[in-house]
Amino acid sequence: MIKDLFKKIMSNKIWLILIIIIGFRGIVYSFYNEVSIYPDTFSYVNFNENILKGEVDALRTPVYPYIIKFITLLDKSATLYVNITNLQEIVSLASVIILYTTLKKTMKNQVANYFATLVYGCLPAIFTYNRVILTESLSISLYVMYFCLIIQYLKSSTLSKAITLSIFTFLLIMLRPSFLYLLLVLSIMFLLVFILKKEDRISAIYGSIALVGVISCILGYSYLNKKQNGYFAISSVTQINQLDNVINLRIYDTRDEQDRGIIDIISEWKDGYNGPWYRQTTEQIMTNFTVEEVDSFLNRCVRNNFLQYIKGTIQKVIDLQFEPCDEIYLSAKETVIIQPMIYFIVIFIYVIYDSIYILIQTIKNKKLALVQTILLIAILGQLATVIVGAQAEYSRLFMPALPIVVISFAWNIDDILEKTKKVDSKQQEGENKDERN
Repeated sequence: MIKDLFKKIMSNKIWLILIIIIGFRGIVYSFYNEVSIYPDTFSYVNFNENILKGEVDALRTPVYPYIIKFITLLDKSATLYVNITNLQEIVSLASVIILYTTLKKTMKNQVANYFATLVYGCLPAIFTYNRVILTESLSISLYVMYFCLIIQYLKSSTLSKAITLSIFTFLLIMLRPSFLYLLLVLSIMFLLVFILKKEDRISAIYGSIALVGVISCILGYSYLNKKQNGYFAISSVTQINQLDNVINLRIYDTRDEQDRGIIDIISEWKDGYNGPWYRQTTEQIMTNFTVEEVDSFLNRCVRNNFLQYIKGTIQKVIDLQFEPCDEIYLSAKETVIIQPMIYFIVIFIYVIYDSIYILIQTIKNKKLALVQTILLIAILGQLATVIVGAQAEYSRLFMPALPIVVISFAWNIDDILEKTKKVDSKQQEGENKDERN
């Protein structure tokens, strides 16, 4: 009996896929260092705030630091960083299994499933983050799990899945504040389900109510930040990044006397002229002025230099096309082994293609392809975050959405293969009918 059970388990192709993925990862890892840390790493490791006491950190949301603290409780040895990377690797492989299982149940052609799972599991720019002590690894893995749940919900819209998705959204935002756009993605999804799937309206309503609860929690967290650190926001990182963007675009002169103090600090050019970061400058501004004052300043910068801001943003989009979106942040033992292969122009071309494909299929079938649409909206949301919010490290900010591009592409492959199969089947039926006649 045990032998038969073992054979049944091993006959599942996911184990072969996992062997391929683990083997490939092992080969790639052999060319890179065991762990990589960055300046941001220490702000997560040395996080001391206790959310239960109303303590929040000015820069960092609590999920990743608390995971590190939990690992520290289990093992206080000097191998903390290795333990973190081990956990990240386990979660990453778990996301591979969940992705495969989800697509197996929801796709009609398993070739597309194998493609998506193998590409996601073997893309170096994705899995090498597992050995980097930053939020990216868990962001990628949990983001894939999140969209697996979305796919499952859209196929079978149960109440429990709707509520879980809202809670999951809060977890992702508290892991990585740039995921705030997911509030909009989930709102659109629940609205579309409410309009298009009358039998599932109850789940959409309760999911929306849960989402309102999530928004309330985010506002509560922002209030704690206001109370403790003097500003109403999840994190001051957004303001710091926007300060860099405003300086890079040279639109920091608002021609408003109340901004003279901030403008004078920028004009000193402590960090030089080239950017993209102006850490000494932004640190002095964030220390001497409240976030509300900085927000007002940034708004005036855009409003009073709107045309220049639009031109700068358009130029940023153009320049972004030739930036790699699959850079590897794990440091190599010697020289860089794997060069970037995917540039943002590929993502933009795919987004345009996917939009046209969804539109054509919607008109042809007189029914909106919900899964493809939500995947596309998520990709667009991450792109918008990169364009509007990032001043550098575009690949790092976009990376969680790269697997979603892979899933979306595989979903379209599945759709095309299924339509081809139906056409071939009809042709075969026609030929058989002719032979009988």
